[in-house]
Amino acid sequence: MRWHGVTRKNDDTLRHPADGEAWKSFDRSFPDFAADIRNVRLGLATDGFNPTGNMNLSYRKCLDVYMRPLIDELKELWENDVPTFDWYSQTSFRMKATVIWTISDFPRYGMLSSQTTKGYKAWPICLGDLNASWHARKVCYLGSRTGLPEDHLWRFDAASFDEKQEFGLKPQERSDEWILDMLNSFDFGRLSSDPDVLARNPKRPSRLENWTHKIFGFKDKTKDTVKARRDLQLMNIRPHLWLTTLGSMPLAHYRINLANEKKVFKWFEAIKYPHGYAGNISRCVKAGENKLFGLKTHDCHIMLQRLFPVVIRPCLHPDVVEPLVAVSRFFRKLCARELKKSDVHGLKEDIVYIMCKLERIFPPAFFDIMIHLMIHLLEQALLIGPVHYTWMFPQESNTTEAESSTNVFNLSIVSEVVRSFCNLPNSYKLTKAELREAHWCVLDHYSEVDYYKKKHLELIIARQPYRAEEMHKRFFPNYFLNWIEELLRENSTDYSQELHNLACKLQHHSVHGGCFVNGVKFVTFYRDEEWATQNYGVMVDGDEICYYGIILSVVELLYGAGMPVVLFKCKWFNTDPSLPRSTKMDHGFLSVNTSTSWYESELFILATMAKQVFYLDDPKEGGDWKVVNVMSHRNIWSASTLEGDAEGACDEEEAPEPYQEELSSYIPDTQTIRINNDPHYVHGNAFITIPGSQVPHVDNEEDEDENDDEETHYEEDEEEEEDEEDDDTEDEDYDVNDV
Repeated sequence: MRWHGVTRKNDDTLRHPADGEAWKSFDRSFPDFAADIRNVRLGLATDGFNPTGNMNLSYRKCLDVYMRPLIDELKELWENDVPTFDWYSQTSFRMKATVIWTISDFPRYGMLSSQTTKGYKAWPICLGDLNASWHARKVCYLGSRTGLPEDHLWRFDAASFDEKQEFGLKPQERSDEWILDMLNSFDFGRLSSDPDVLARNPKRPSRLENWTHKIFGFKDKTKDTVKARRDLQLMNIRPHLWLTTLGSMPLAHYRINLANEKKVFKWFEAIKYPHGYAGNISRCVKAGENKLFGLKTHDCHIMLQRLFPVVIRPCLHPDVVEPLVAVSRFFRKLCARELKKSDVHGLKEDIVYIMCKLERIFPPAFFDIMIHLMIHLLEQALLIGPVHYTWMFPQESNTTEAESSTNVFNLSIVSEVVRSFCNLPNSYKLTKAELREAHWCVLDHYSEVDYYKKKHLELIIARQPYRAEEMHKRFFPNYFLNWIEELLRENSTDYSQELHNLACKLQHHSVHGGCFVNGVKFVTFYRDEEWATQNYGVMVDGDEICYYGIILSVVELLYGAGMPVVLFKCKWFNTDPSLPRSTKMDHGFLSVNTSTSWYESELFILATMAKQVFYLDDPKEGGDWKVVNVMSHRNIWSASTLEGDAEGACDEEEAPEPYQEELSSYIPDTQTIRINNDPHYVHGNAFITIPGSQVPHVDNEEDEDENDDEETHYEEDEEEEEDEEDDDTEDEDYDVNDV
């Protein structure tokens, strides 16, 4: 309640709704309200309202019935104040409240704003500037090139788009005065009597179909239909996608062929997420029918940002993969915990290029209003701050509180934030050599011991420079214990009982099958294989590279006074950058070979050092190659799990709060989307370049040679097509005479 007015930084970063322009504008307009930081700003969530019965529900919720008493109470909070007790300052004050946001889906947005969200003016911000047209018996929204610079070559590249050059201007931003004048010009009766109003609102086609917003290729949910292909023929564009003389649809370059579809759905069926990350997607897959069902909004976010870019790489042409991966990165950056305003402005430019490339790939029927909204999401982020504050997920789920600890230790190494579970039998106990290695791991990562380690290493180097590190690791534990005991005998102020406990030998150790670290659940590899989740993946940041591996066991070391330290015993995959092909990077996705091993003599890390990752089978490389997914966990404690059976939580589906991406600076950027790629189409199993697109920018002589080769390739393709036309040959799924 007070953080936004006390400790918030006023810089280029959006961390909180208070950093958004809407909050700041409200403070400037109502300084008396902003003067008391305890006054409340509210967001109105309207999930589930169905006033017109247009959703397939057995009940109806009338929005007006709920809004009327809410408005009365809000007026009371704004005009008359409410006596409120401030527990923090132990004082009473008069609290005001106001609504400055609404949280809703797109149809409810139209209801709350009294604006249409269908037809030719479906987006209230664009209104008459929205480039809407009729395709495949529905209204579609194209014209992304209007957002490009006026002299950009794509504006004049008619062949790659809709056979038209684009001279339109970018939609203008409406001021509040303009919006007020527009509202005052409306006649709110059944029919408007203002001819200007009628002229600005042309009659929509009477028959609109309910198109499902799904990705191409899902059975009975596709937008790549016969109507969409006929629309291309009516527009006289992309003849390689027209229906054949037999009425069949040629395979489009954006479609996954039937042979690969089964592999894709098998891949989806084998996916395991970490606990609390998302729902169990394997329950939503019917591999035999090539179908996904029962996905919730959060599942779709995860699939778009994490899964689709991985699985489409081996199945589609790189020119199709590139903009789809850019869409994924766009949403990952947009959904980050913190947003830099400079990054948001860069994304506002990138999304225009992404949309233009999508228009060159997909037919116009793909571009419904939900696709167009991507252009405007950045404007909303600048207004409201990080987008997860306006997600519906927190309103649909209950959160839990963290469990507090009663034992307090002052050492940074002590694992008070770690809770182990699932004790393993004595056969899993560590050997003496492993215990020595574990104890060294504790001392090596303990900041309070750095001074003593430095002194000992200097002593070793002075006496025996050869193998100094090895000797230091071997003899430092006894050296450290002798030093602490000497401080005790001298009654030195540097002496610490907790340091003494740490320097002494271990009193006990136990091995577990899993633990919670700051609410993040980790489970050993061998136990996690039995569950529907994947909680064994770990990553540790190094000085120059990151190390990836799996957890073999969770080890709890007990020192004097019951002081616990929890370690992970891990297997590390070989990611040595000096070795060729130790890792693979494709479209920004890192793959590691899980059959390799590295640092076999240094298996232990502190549990608090680990970052959780999960691995996806790499469908492009195959074998033991896995794609690494680094996740930014929500750090939510599961109190019910900690108090009860921790293992029973492995199969939980719902996340208590929305998953949030890591900081946007850790996500690959989308700048490469601005580089022109000539569009392609499919002929048999080959991809053929469509000539006549924007001429690539030439940076050096090597690029010129490559361009010469490409031009020769175009001429050869044209000659081959002419020969095929002369022979009047037809392919079973592709009519060459249609080109």
